[in-house]
Amino acid sequence: MTRYIIRRCVKEEGWQSNWRNQLVLDQVDDSGVRVPQTTGRNAVYFHLKVINRHERVAAQNCYAYLRSVTNCATNQPVQFEAAELKWQGYTFPNVTIRPRSYRMFDALWLDPADPLHPRFKAHTDWMGCIPELQGPGSWELEYEVLSDNVPGTKTALRFDVDSDRNVRFGCRRAQIDDE
Repeated sequence: MTRYIIRRCVKEEGWQSNWRNQLVLDQVDDSGVRVPQTTGRNAVYFHLKVINRHERVAAQNCYAYLRSVTNCATNQPVQFEAAELKWQGYTFPNVTIRPRSYRMFDALWLDPADPLHPRFKAHTDWMGCIPELQGPGSWELEYEVLSDNVPGTKTALRFDVDSDRNVRFGCRRAQIDDE
């Protein structure tokens, strides 16, 4: 009898086994979104998705950070101070992520006129918070997302760019054409 009651409750509530009190970082399925800039050219943005796995609680005051950058050729860290990264299509440094939903942030972007120079959109006016990277090269980028009420998360992804404008971010590949 107890098993029947539990099954009925699970079915009525629409419960799913992947619900957790946590945020999860995931890559977006695109290989680089082209976004028009005021220069008339399209920049190429790579996003990360922040998923709120809680079934009922909105994750409040979520902030995304680039925490560290390591040059893969030398295994040396790139020095900079962390600053809040920009959420996709949103001007404030923090967001609310509804239950069982997600938001994306700008992990990095490239100007097709200078694709060997990966860039970061941070909420700061001090350049010491933005790492200066110049390719061709490979870097390990560690990202972190924090929230006031749902445990945050970290992930590390590799970014590669070669002299032929071939780009790889995590498991996503793209060819950056000068437009």
